[in-house]
This record gives sequence, structure tokens and C-alpha cells, in this order.
Amino acid sequence: MDNWKFPPRLKIYEALGAIADHRVEMSSAGAVVTSSSRHKHYEVVYNAERGAIGSNDNGSYWVGYLGYPAIAVLMLHGQLPFDASIAALVSDIQWKELNDRYEGRYDDVEQSVRERIESSDATSLPRLDRLIDAVEERLRESLPRRANTAAKPPEGW
Repeated sequence: MDNWKFPPRLKIYEALGAIADHRVEMSSAGAVVTSSSRHKHYEVVYNAERGAIGSNDNGSYWVGYLGYPAIAVLMLHGQLPFDASIAALVSDIQWKELNDRYEGRYDDVEQSVRERIESSDATSLPRLDRLIDAVEERLRESLPRRANTAAKPPEGW
């Protein structure tokens, strides 16, 4: 079984937002994560014993990197760092809209989100940076193994 590819940094922001927005519904086998548009539902399977996780979001399914639904589930299982007060900084963000506006340029989306945070609470950016750096460090140490999901990504917006 292969390990996941390293995710784009923005996917950590999106995972934090999914948790802050209460869009992660945990179950014994994994979770269902609802998109920020509320139009899609991603299936996440998780096997802690094997250190394996799978998700049917587009990035995970088609590109092979660890997508935000899986990152969110790993955070909620305590496998990745998480802080609810920091996650609240990225709540209520329409990620799909931003990704479309910036034509998938994740660095530009990240900058837009950071400007939004800075305009409301600039002192929180260093805390956000430390959390995201800690998540990236943990993932660099050990990316989880890939668990297969039978479902293709949901269609639609």
C-alpha cells in the first residue's frame, strides 16, 4: 500500500475550516465531510491500526495527495496538531469560490485568506502559521498510508 503525496499547504487551511464549520461527521469507519458549498459530501475511511486513510475528494482521488477531508479526520483523531481557536480563523470561507476565482492558484487563495484574517485579527497570523507548520512537519515525518475508497468523487459544484 502506497503513502499519500504531500498535500498543498492550502489543504491544511481547508481542513481547519471544515472542522470549524462543523462539516465533519465522524463515524466508526471514518467520516463524511461536507464541502464548503454544502453541495458535495466526501467519504473518508480510516484504519488507525494500519495507519491508513482514504478520501474521495478530487485531490486525493485524481492527483494522489492527502486531501483536506482526510487531514481533518486525522486532526480529529489526534494524529495531527489541531487548535479550535485557530481553526475558527478560517471558518465560513467558501473555498470552492476562492479556488475558482484564483483559477486553482493555491498561493493566491492562501494570500487572500491571510489578508481576510489580518484585517480582523492580525495578531493571530503567527499562531496560524505555527499550527500549519506543525501539521506540515508531522506529515513530513510520516505521511499516512493510502486506504482505498470505492467511491469516485461526487459530481457537481
